[in-house]
Amino acid sequence: MTAKNVTDIVILTENTLGLTHPDMTKTGRPIPLFKARAAAAGALKRKMAERPNLYTLHNLELTVEYLRRKRKPVRSAAALCWIVEDALRFANEAEQKSELSTTVETATSWLLAHPEFPQQTLWMRRLTRAQGSQREETLAEFEEARLNG
Repeated sequence: MTAKNVTDIVILTENTLGLTHPDMTKTGRPIPLFKARAAAAGALKRKMAERPNLYTLHNLELTVEYLRRKRKPVRSAAALCWIVEDALRFANEAEQKSELSTTVETATSWLLAHPEFPQQTLWMRRLTRAQGSQREETLAEFEEARLNG
């Protein structure tokens, strides 16, 4: 979903994270949903005005997705702003991991296309089983072996 306004972010937060609004006023009468949403959107809009370059609609959408993946609760739509920086770091790490995965896939496809490469099965096994920072090191070793071998 692409949010067009702050109310869309509030609705996205409700639907994705299960955000609920208070049911009653101090007098005990129920609050209509549209008023509760408008109040939440107003609070979020005020918070967004504090740092407009960081608290964009796109970044808030990323934050909702981050919270959904991490299964973290949120008590209000304005509370999303406290987590935006963590969500952006998480999105950046995921992007870097996908670039590394693409490079490893390219290396394994090269190995499959060149069965004459010395120790082909060993390199295939090492490249596909490496995890975390070891994956980058293994890829660097393979590139060195490929250039020298």
